[in-house]
Amino acid sequence: MFAVSDAYYSSVPTQTNCNRAFAASGNSIGILNGVNTAMTDNHWGPSDGHEWDPYEFNGPTIWNVLNDHGFDTPADWSVFYSQDWPGHGLGDYCFTQDLFWPSLMNDSDHFLDISQFFNQVQQGTLPSFSFIEPAWYEDLWNGNDYHPPCNLVPGERFLLDIYMAIKYSPSWENTLLIINFDEHGGTYDHQPPPWGASPPWQNPNQGTAIPPVCEHGFAFDRFGVRVPLILVSPYIQQGTLFRSKTNVPMDHTSIIATVLNQFGIPKSNWGLGSRVHNAPTFEFVLQSDLRSDPIADINLPDSKPALKGEEAPPNDLQWMVVRKALARKARSLSVSGEKMKELYALHFQNIMTMKDLNLSLESMLNAMKL
Repeated sequence: MFAVSDAYYSSVPTQTNCNRAFAASGNSIGILNGVNTAMTDNHWGPSDGHEWDPYEFNGPTIWNVLNDHGFDTPADWSVFYSQDWPGHGLGDYCFTQDLFWPSLMNDSDHFLDISQFFNQVQQGTLPSFSFIEPAWYEDLWNGNDYHPPCNLVPGERFLLDIYMAIKYSPSWENTLLIINFDEHGGTYDHQPPPWGASPPWQNPNQGTAIPPVCEHGFAFDRFGVRVPLILVSPYIQQGTLFRSKTNVPMDHTSIIATVLNQFGIPKSNWGLGSRVHNAPTFEFVLQSDLRSDPIADINLPDSKPALKGEEAPPNDLQWMVVRKALARKARSLSVSGEKMKELYALHFQNIMTMKDLNLSLESMLNAMKL
């Protein structure tokens, strides 16, 4: 029923975006300041010293590999997003598609509202591979993505909704629910990130060329911090604890490798680099002769955050979404990077709440159009 790994790691010892990139593509290579760069920073805003340019990861993703092997319909794979954001006529977007825009710009029919997930699960028509994106900003502080610092109950409720929807549906009999986290959010762990990770370009013949720049000189030979990996399926023995069966620990690329194995795509055709090529998989946790009943209902305590969304301070992820949207708008209006820095300094002083951020965003947009 439930399995957990106590030796599963994020892919790089850094923050959200680079680990999300590894989880989708097996590397964190993208264009930064005009150069193909293996990134280790999130680049939240102009204070990090970079120009106003909406960086994106530009390598092929697991979804591109599926497309290339004939699994190219929304019934084969879909990303279900909880919201598009940030409003103000900025071309609201699904964060996952935007982060990998060069690779996924032509796949918008695969990106569906989260309501579609709940409809399809009840009908027993979920795609073969579903990827769920939480909400980054809602009426409740910080959405339901567990992003620190936040009240965790909205995230717990969202996860419970997903589990309960699957549990009471025709989909239960043939669904593996994979739950994990891109990185640790600053939580202490006594176990240090292990060395010995394969750089994605260790063998360029496996699909990833050596990038011209590795940010901060990092060799990408060390995993990130330990994070949870939880598997839920009627084909799992309840209380299962698992680890890699090899001397290579599991990281986010293990999910890519496991999914591509399940689709029957030969490893030689993946082309996502050496980290994915060498990643241990976890299909051994499933037992074909086991059919567990779902556990009894789970109830969460009522708990409301102290602050509503407009009154809460914006977190770093919300700042980055705003900055990326502004940068793209600046490009469409031919506003220079220097002008953007000047306007940003003028309009984004003393931001204390999400309400402040939205008001400043509106005033900066008006100034950009002058």
